[in-house]
Amino acid sequence: GEFLAKLKTEGLYENTHFMFLSDHGGIGKGHGGVSTTEMEVPWSITGPGIKSGEKLAGPNNTVNTAATIAYLFGCKPPISWTGEVSMSIFK
Repeated sequence: GEFLAKLKTEGLYENTHFMFLSDHGGIGKGHGGVSTTEMEVPWSITGPGIKSGEKLAGPNNTVNTAATIAYLFGCKPPISWTGEVSMSIFK
């Protein structure tokens, strides 16, 4: 709460994106594995220009995180990056 209050006080909150993610999914208390539930990445984002209350249409992968952040900052990712921006998250 203090962090959000500080962002609001400084006039930064309205232009800030918040992303919550994990390196991979899991089943119960297991760590890793090769099932879809274990391979897909729990991932959420909110902020200006992001649709609210919707889910990604397809699976997501960790490599998409950096690509999405680069897109938000207007940066062109290196050609070696394999991640993709899920444009369906944007308004």
